Amino acid sequence: MEWLTAFLNDLQLSAPALWHGMSITLKVVISATIGGILIGTLLALMRLSSFKVLNIFAQAYVNLFRSIPLLLVLMWFYFAVPFIYTSVTGNYLTIDTALVSSIVAFMLLEAAYFSEIVRAGIQSIPKGQTAAA
Repeated sequence: MEWLTAFLNDLQLSAPALWHGMSITLKVVISATIGGILIGTLLALMRLSSFKVLNIFAQAYVNLFRSIPLLLVLMWFYFAVPFIYTSVTGNYLTIDTALVSSIVAFMLLEAAYFSEIVRAGIQSIPKGQTAAA
């Protein structure tokens, strides 16, 4: 029973840090999911478009981001994007680059997967139902 008391004391001491970490995680998940759904829907509509340029761009985007490992994208956005921004503009970023880069990286990766989900859903509707609508 002594270990349970020690565990509950440690949990009580670390609760504020755990809640803070959970709030940051929820910010990243909610932001990346909403952005991924929006961008993914646009990409799906581009893939279904009759304009070849839009179709090819969306197909290349989806194939590229589905083939790159998530860790590589996270590292690229965390290290390369602030460096490129600083070298181009001469200004340093004043935002939390870790949070923003993780949101953007997850958003772009999720957009590729969501676009395939939306495209498959649209293509699964029979042509007769589409005409009836």
